[in-house]
Amino acid sequence: MVEHGTKPNILYVDPNATDKGHLLGDDLFLADCLQPLANEFFIITSRESAENLKRNLEVEVREHRFILKNARYPRFGLLCNAMFLPSSEFLHIVFQSFEEVSTFLFMLLHPLKRVHLIVTSNLRPDRRKRHPILGRIFLKVVFGRATSIFVHCQHEIEAIKKLCPEINPRKLFIKPFHQIGYPRICLSLQEKKRIILFVGPDQSHKKIDNVIQLIKYDVEKLFTYVFCSMRDSLEAHVQNYLEKQSNVKVQYGYLDNDKYYKLISEATFIILTHDHNFEGALSGIFCDAIASGTPVIARDMAPHNEFFQRFGDMGYLVDYLNPNWCDKVLNNDIERRYEEFQSNMVLCRASCSMNAIRDVFRLALCRSNS
Repeated sequence: MVEHGTKPNILYVDPNATDKGHLLGDDLFLADCLQPLANEFFIITSRESAENLKRNLEVEVREHRFILKNARYPRFGLLCNAMFLPSSEFLHIVFQSFEEVSTFLFMLLHPLKRVHLIVTSNLRPDRRKRHPILGRIFLKVVFGRATSIFVHCQHEIEAIKKLCPEINPRKLFIKPFHQIGYPRICLSLQEKKRIILFVGPDQSHKKIDNVIQLIKYDVEKLFTYVFCSMRDSLEAHVQNYLEKQSNVKVQYGYLDNDKYYKLISEATFIILTHDHNFEGALSGIFCDAIASGTPVIARDMAPHNEFFQRFGDMGYLVDYLNPNWCDKVLNNDIERRYEEFQSNMVLCRASCSMNAIRDVFRLALCRSNS
């Protein structure tokens, strides 16, 4: 057993890994984090992520047998992969993100496996609204069957308890998020550019309306407003307005990692416009901002407010429905507050180290073997 010094065999599965961005980094970090806890450690992920892992770690890895997502039948590949997952040698299965139906199928086929789930967007309000009955049923069954469940904030724990009142609270774990603890370049206020950065693309839960509101309020042009990773499908009147502003820059298309993190580091603020449909989910952009020492402007909701309550202000939490929110951002003593923001972000980054995250996994594995 883990607590007596015997390491378990762990199969790590990422059903949703893609060819770029945060998901590749998630696999790389978690593989590095979990491997020392295992006697045998094996990874199944996407082709691109498998190649990335082989380049960076000495680890046993293979790609999924089936295409992860089909445009016409999005769950088909996930169900096939769950059905044929080679797990016979492994007692512990860690799912980095999961889709409820295919995970339920795997649990049905392997009732003795100890399944550990890392929650990503599963509890988002907009997702639950799209599948109010079946989605709720599958989530409830999967959470009830899981050996341990890892979330990123207390808000998600409360959501799980509300969905499954009978759930054993001992199998719920808040896991620090590794993207916050990544060593990034942190600049002083004097080294930064007077930029407020919006990282696209604009989505139904992350619109640019609030940024445009701030641009209009900033009549003195105190900041340059940069939009990156945008789709070239902005409404014509919005695109025309942005192109006419001397303090606005719009960059379309995918941004490679070096340019992305340079922009994050150089900005004075990152603005996050997620609405309540995103509540409880942890934005990778929020994490990258804190890792890079760049304060955020974000809606006052979970998990942003949980991080601010725990570590102190790391920017400005606002109510985008309050017409005075722009005043809170632009008419504040930024120079005076900036050092406070930086000190609080240092504390936040320290809490998200690999050792801290590994300790959470170790505790969950020990509990599951007790």
